Amino acid sequence: MFRLTCETCEKNTKKCLKSVFTIGTNNFKRSALVRHQKCDDHNVSCNAKKQKPYMTAAVKIVQKKYEPILEAQLRTALYMAKENIANRKFLSLIDLQISNAHIFYNSSVKETTDPDLGNRKPSGILRNHQAVMHMQQYLADVLQEMALIRIKNSPYIGIMVDESLDITTTKKLVMFAKIIHNGELKLEFCANVDIVDGKAETVYKEIINWLGSVGVNVDKVSGFGSDGASVMTGRKAGVGVKLKADNPRIIHIWCAAHRLALTGQLKESLICRMYKKLLLIFTIFMSFQHPGTTKLEN
Repeated sequence: MFRLTCETCEKNTKKCLKSVFTIGTNNFKRSALVRHQKCDDHNVSCNAKKQKPYMTAAVKIVQKKYEPILEAQLRTALYMAKENIANRKFLSLIDLQISNAHIFYNSSVKETTDPDLGNRKPSGILRNHQAVMHMQQYLADVLQEMALIRIKNSPYIGIMVDESLDITTTKKLVMFAKIIHNGELKLEFCANVDIVDGKAETVYKEIINWLGSVGVNVDKVSGFGSDGASVMTGRKAGVGVKLKADNPRIIHIWCAAHRLALTGQLKESLICRMYKKLLLIFTIFMSFQHPGTTKLEN
């Protein structure tokens, strides 16, 4: 059925303020059209349509004026995140940059017509104590989105996971992906999600859920790296076994760094026994390599 709508109200009315002429009506009477033309909602929409070009032009002027200042603040927030600088130092760093900029400017210009240039603070500085936190979050979202694009474009990916605890003793699952980008191997951070427990089924479901959320098929996964815990490497119900059930081509790798850490925890007596066995094997090898010159010792 054909329904009548007002194009002006449909384009310039807020979604929460719906009327019969924005969603469509089957009342084609002239009196209904005249009432709508004279109603307040239609007049507001007409005024919004007239003011929209002026608002768009004003927004472009403000953006052009304050975009370099906002870009500088974003660079500062990114630098603070990289150098692990506390967020409460943001304003002091901004003030330092402003002071240095005025000093550099005054030293480069021999004659200045504004004597108060060094004392003037530019507008457009976000001085809210949470501004740097929000900027860092926006930067993290953009970087994460770019990383997900690279992960999706990679022909194959390898997943590395590890369990951890935050300061509230909440279990976390940290995931990284090794991908192929422009013909080179690249390591990308995937996610740091909360998990109910450290069971194999829970970890497996979180990995599958993350792959589904970013649109990556499990068939693209070629490797799985873990810390070697029984939950990960179990022969019957480990996470690696469950992933190989979905994709038999997955190669499960036990992290070499974790293996080395476990080696350092061996008891001294066990190390001595291992040394004696290695010495015996070496002696046997030498006896065959140079017969008659090496004697076997008990």
